Amino acid sequence: MKKILLIGLIVTTIFAAGCQSQDRETKSLDDLQTARIGVWAGSGYELVARQALPDAQYLYFSSISDFLQNLSQGKIDAFVIGRVYVDNFKNEGIHVDFIEESLGKIPIGYVFSKNSTGEKISAQMNEFLATLQQSGELDALKEKWFTGDESQRHFEKSKLTGENGTLKVGTEALTIPYNYLKDEQVIGYEAEIFDKFCAAYGYDYNLYIQAYQSILFDLKFGKLDVCMNGSEIIESRKDTVNFSNPHNIDEVIAVTKVDLSGGKNFFVNIAERIKHTLIDEDRWKMLLEGLGVTILLITNSTIFGTAIGLLLYMIYRERIKIVNKFFEAQIMFFTGLPTIVILLIFYYVIFGSVKIDGLFVVIIAFTYLSSFNVMMMLRSGEKAIPKGQFEAALALGFSERRGFIKFILPQIAQIFFPSYQGAIIAFLRGTAIVGYVAVQDLTRMADLIRARTFDAFIPIIIISVMYFLLSWIIIKVTNLFLKWINPRNRNREDILKDVKIN
Repeated sequence: MKKILLIGLIVTTIFAAGCQSQDRETKSLDDLQTARIGVWAGSGYELVARQALPDAQYLYFSSISDFLQNLSQGKIDAFVIGRVYVDNFKNEGIHVDFIEESLGKIPIGYVFSKNSTGEKISAQMNEFLATLQQSGELDALKEKWFTGDESQRHFEKSKLTGENGTLKVGTEALTIPYNYLKDEQVIGYEAEIFDKFCAAYGYDYNLYIQAYQSILFDLKFGKLDVCMNGSEIIESRKDTVNFSNPHNIDEVIAVTKVDLSGGKNFFVNIAERIKHTLIDEDRWKMLLEGLGVTILLITNSTIFGTAIGLLLYMIYRERIKIVNKFFEAQIMFFTGLPTIVILLIFYYVIFGSVKIDGLFVVIIAFTYLSSFNVMMMLRSGEKAIPKGQFEAALALGFSERRGFIKFILPQIAQIFFPSYQGAIIAFLRGTAIVGYVAVQDLTRMADLIRARTFDAFIPIIIISVMYFLLSWIIIKVTNLFLKWINPRNRNREDILKDVKIN
């Protein structure tokens, strides 16, 4: 026993030592030549960093909060970002160390679709930015959003007439201080400029919060008109999108250290962190909204997928060779691809040229997956039923189809039901990816809160509990359904109804 404890202590010590972050001397950019550096994938910041630090190891992340968390945990040695973002950290009570020496500069602007509408709007935006620059209002907005106190950062949306149309604007709402969520409104430097632009040129606009890569795809397919995301103006992308003139020239710097604890123990003031996550700015409403979307997705895809799957299996039982070959090809197709790939195929290929809400596309995609999953389980379940059951149903005077539904299907349900429950839970987990296509589900809302508070622990724990409760409810509800269809729970009159007795 003592030996086991000793071995356990040694292993734990080695593991803990391995998890300790190694402090690097990072007084200049030369100290980062072989460092692990966090970047936004494909961003202008990455391009600038690779030119200055070609031998460094680059790791990709999707948000500023990911940068901060990974740097604080020692998983990266630094991350590169604009000075505007770094100057904003002090408003959030976050202390960071960074190298004063700049890696370079990068222009920031709006992105427009590569069509006649995009060219028109980008030309108008360039005129408007020039007017703001000449009047000094652009500098005033920079001072307000880049260096001002958070209590002063707000604006009232203009009373827009929309006589020249309504623009569809995509944003991640994660790029503080360019665009971010506060009190359920997207605010920020770019957001206020764009609102003033629409007021000056007779536009109205609708905002769509989604992942950045999804925004760029939607611009390409004409589902969005504008990307408002603190975007870097990159020459190689000008073949596929239109850029405005820069509204800011940002300095690229390397952040080397971060303290997210504020000098406090991890578990100290946990109530304060929960309050900051849920109560401040009524962020609990965001989680409830995301929960509603997740429930809507899983409910619709389960109900419609089950009904369609049963219908498809009834067609499959007709043994029409060409139809069955098609069904089998579909089953092979969806079982061989990740869910996210199928979702992207539905959104960007099948419905790429159709202006349809992303929520409906996701419901259709998950219903498709659910229906063929149910059909596959029914097919496997029927093979486990003895042929004598079919013969007995025919002997009682039932047609093959009616006998299958009345006697065979309830028995199949008993066999495949555990797998069916597991499939529903798997689809529930799968809904966490729908943020890629402009759907604000529970996970996406947690990401927005995490990006706003820079606290990963509390939002993740909260949605973990919510997903657990949803799974528990699904199991309870489906068990009630199983009890209802169980043949042993039917009375003799129901079983013998319609039986022909000579």
